[in-house]
Amino acid sequence: MKTALITGASGLIGSEICREFLLNGYTVHGVDKKPNPSLSQGNYHFHKCDISSEADIKNVAKKLKSLDVLINCAARTDLTFIPFEKMTLKNWNDGIATNLTATFLFSKNFMKQLRKSKGS
Repeated sequence: MKTALITGASGLIGSEICREFLLNGYTVHGVDKKPNPSLSQGNYHFHKCDISSEADIKNVAKKLKSLDVLINCAARTDLTFIPFEKMTLKNWNDGIATNLTATFLFSKNFMKQLRKSKGS
């Protein structure tokens, strides 16, 4: 059975991606801040994770022996509703950590498993 890891798994888009992979017979590992109760099925495994923390990501990586697909879907979409002149440096840095740094960290920390399985 193939394995997929999806960040932002409890969000609107992430949860639909999880469902699609489950329907196609994958074991799905979902990563987010909080679980989505509608995804609690046999081949779905939730991992609570601060995706801006490399230590948290490494802990998730230790739990997965193999990986065929990595989908970086987590995003801070709330920042689009803050007028630019009211955006703080903290808002900006949090957005960069979630939208860019997390993608780098997940890709870096799961590259070994993906290469081994010839995944993507």
